[in-house]
Amino acid sequence: LTEDGLKIAGIITAGTLLEAEKSEEYRQQIEQLNLGIIRDREVLEAAGITVPERLWEAEDNWVMADLVHYLEAEQKSVVLLAQTAQGRAAQEQDLQEICPSIHIAGSFSLEELEAEGEGMDSLLNRLNAIAADVIFAYLPSPFQENFVYGIRQKINARLWIGLGKNSSVQKGSKARQKFLERILERRSFRKRVAEFHE
Repeated sequence: LTEDGLKIAGIITAGTLLEAEKSEEYRQQIEQLNLGIIRDREVLEAAGITVPERLWEAEDNWVMADLVHYLEAEQKSVVLLAQTAQGRAAQEQDLQEICPSIHIAGSFSLEELEAEGEGMDSLLNRLNAIAADVIFAYLPSPFQENFVYGIRQKINARLWIGLGKNSSVQKGSKARQKFLERILERRSFRKRVAEFHE
């Protein structure tokens, strides 16, 4: 937050790595992140990290929860960017539940901008006019990564955090994916890791 230029952080899950396996461009974008925040214990275990505290922190979303509390305490401004109006409202409520006095300088959805006849240039202008410290992007991958790498040199913010379409900044169960989706993703990832080791 103190350095010049936009830094890009992203959430790394088993699903992220499975998706990166399908696309060389997406894999390179993930590798270029300034900070990858691991959200799945399976990813840490595959990397040989088995310290219980690290596994628990990843699974319970401690990094993101601590970050938003830091942003609130330091009076940093944030912007929320989501795909739909409903997603934007839900993420705004999610953030304000855990940090009631956080400074949300703006909140946008691509769906609402499109309905107003506004394009990406208009969004970029709005984001730059606000000049927030942090942009929380709740957009689907790999669209999210393609978008931020396309505007990286033009955006006036310090930190972009790509949270993914259905992520949360809350600790614990509210931050987790749908149960069935999570089970299937874990099984696929474990299978690919086993194949890689073989």
